[in-house]
Amino acid sequence: MTKRNKMKIKILTVLCAAAVLTVFWLACSEKAEQWLWERSGIPDVVSSTCDGSECRLTVVANSGCIEDREGFAREVALKYRENSFRSVRFSRDTGGQPSIVDIAVYLKKKDIGKTDPVMRICLEFSETERTYESREDAAGECRIYIDDNRIGNDRGED
Repeated sequence: MTKRNKMKIKILTVLCAAAVLTVFWLACSEKAEQWLWERSGIPDVVSSTCDGSECRLTVVANSGCIEDREGFAREVALKYRENSFRSVRFSRDTGGQPSIVDIAVYLKKKDIGKTDPVMRICLEFSETERTYESREDAAGECRIYIDDNRIGNDRGED
């Protein structure tokens, strides 16, 4: 075999391998997206149950640790109020939002059921904060608790 033919075979082999990997990646893109999301550090809801005035969420931090617990709790509260979690969208057309949102936080999805939550966040909304008319006006007014300890609101008040 000539040197030129060997080079053509090598190039064809590399191109075929690249094509196979591309097809494989596209076929697995949903799994790849999930894999990337689980390493993003962006909190997401993995389950929710609501019974009238109370809602319970299980949230994963998608991170190895939570360094700023208050900042994380505020981020989760904001995502809840804006209804901007990736996996779950809450329907609020059947009576507004609950007065209490109890959130168990795990670092990774694989930790759920195997370890205790790394923290618990509780959001409390007053009656006026729960109505649709004042919901946007009162978006920063919910009380946030981390492991039963209230944290200050965005204005630095307790």
